[in-house]
Amino acid sequence: LNNVHILSWRVGNGLQGDFSGTVGIKMVKQGFFIFNEVYFDTIERDFVIDGNIDIEMVVDKCITHSYLADFGNTFISWDNRTSSNTLQAKVTGCIFNLESKADNFKIFDLPNDVINTYGSSITFSDNVIRNSGKLLI
Repeated sequence: LNNVHILSWRVGNGLQGDFSGTVGIKMVKQGFFIFNEVYFDTIERDFVIDGNIDIEMVVDKCITHSYLADFGNTFISWDNRTSSNTLQAKVTGCIFNLESKADNFKIFDLPNDVINTYGSSITFSDNVIRNSGKLLI
């Protein structure tokens, strides 16, 4: 996926909506993914890995930002797992603008067994984190 602007709005009854619970990109199939120059605009969770799958991903020159105050929780997170899986991720050249994000923003919200699995690896380099006081490490 290359050069995309994602703005998500959840509509409940067709007349009113909000941004809560929104997901930018959800990965439900195992595979290798390249994301280049993706702009996540007012999204609660930018990347969500869903299920018992192994993921290899390259994330380059992406931006995460919120126009709403105290909104947005994670950059990469994982849902609905019942077994051990691996994640190989390379995140480079991204801008994390946390000025309007919620306190305790997590760049990686991953289960410990994924992080500690032998086959998992995460490279995080040459990124910019604005207002890093909101970051939960």
